[in-house]
Amino acid sequence: MPEPDLKEDYKSSPNLRVGYLYTNYNRKDITDNWIDKTQNKPAVYISKRKKGIKNIPPLQSAYVSRVDYGDLSNSAKFQASFIKSMNDIFGIDKDDIFGKAEKKLAKKGFDLDSSITNQIIVDAQFEDYDRINFEFQKKGHDVSLEMSQNDVEKTFNYLCFQLLKEQTEDRAKITNIARSWSPLKSAIRVWFKSVLGENSDYYYRVFIKDIQKDASSVFRPALTQALKNYRPILEKILAERAKKSEEKEAPIFTIQESYSYTEDYENLPTTLNVLENFYIRKDYDGKPNEVEFINYIDSKRNKIDWWFKQEIGQEYFAIKYFNTADQKFSLFYPDWIIKFKDGKIGIFDTKSGRTATDTEGRVLALAEKLKELGKNFVGGIVLKEGSIWHYNDSKDYKYIPGNLDKNWKKFEDLFD
Repeated sequence: MPEPDLKEDYKSSPNLRVGYLYTNYNRKDITDNWIDKTQNKPAVYISKRKKGIKNIPPLQSAYVSRVDYGDLSNSAKFQASFIKSMNDIFGIDKDDIFGKAEKKLAKKGFDLDSSITNQIIVDAQFEDYDRINFEFQKKGHDVSLEMSQNDVEKTFNYLCFQLLKEQTEDRAKITNIARSWSPLKSAIRVWFKSVLGENSDYYYRVFIKDIQKDASSVFRPALTQALKNYRPILEKILAERAKKSEEKEAPIFTIQESYSYTEDYENLPTTLNVLENFYIRKDYDGKPNEVEFINYIDSKRNKIDWWFKQEIGQEYFAIKYFNTADQKFSLFYPDWIIKFKDGKIGIFDTKSGRTATDTEGRVLALAEKLKELGKNFVGGIVLKEGSIWHYNDSKDYKYIPGNLDKNWKKFEDLFD
């Protein structure tokens, strides 16, 4: 704090109680009462795990870390990849010395003349700025002046930024240009230095002159290809980084001793919930369907030891899946953990309506996780068709209302 003597004034300032949330959620995922749900509300209810409950074996939960910031990620690896790509494109090898590289560049269409001029108007005086566009054509005359070294360097920096910005091919796009233009600049400098020598002012001018040719530029398509060539390397870097981070950060899931809830939740009397008191959100899409399922499993006293309703967060069990809608890895929190009296553990997710058909990769991830966990685990997608609850644990998931295929099994069969 810059003025510690004014801490009492700051403490009551409304500016310190304002926050801004930026989200990449789809519009359909944001409900009408979004503001109410996302306020940083204090917990007002605590529910403890029932005494005498036999917990499940610890499960490795999943964690998805942010490793992709839209930049080039590793400057050294990008530079090495860039130099290799440019040498391959222009046919340059390590033996190209004493002007051989320049000849190869010239043969590919590179103009090695470093002269760059700017057109300026001289001997003209403008008084009516509203008509200045018209007066440009009548007053003074044009003079060509060689671009100064300072202007050359500024233009070089600008073009490094602009070249990244103008990429349109998906495999060449770099979204975080602010973090990437400087590594690109360094890579271009190192490559030009290796083929054109030490004089940076010279190869800056050669570069600028070529880029200013727009569609006739030789360097523009070469740069795009170099970025595309780097993409597999970038993807490998991000995958390795994500793996290390997820192995380090992924939590272990068991039923905790207690859970806390905000005023957005209400108590719902149940018998077999693993907690002393069951709290459920007051209002959300799919609640009627889930309450129906609660009533169903809560009546199976002779078949179920307990059930647990999941929420979202590190204290809950998460499965990593590839979101086919967003084209990225995300976390999936199955709705229900059920401990059956025969020792089996169930991991289920209830669906209805649109969510039953639009699963966005969750079905496959859940099926693979169940297979990984072994024969003591059962689970799948659960829905009510007519008056009967069914579940589907197949990777080949399909839901057609009123026409369930062979992969849909009656939930009741789990109690036989």
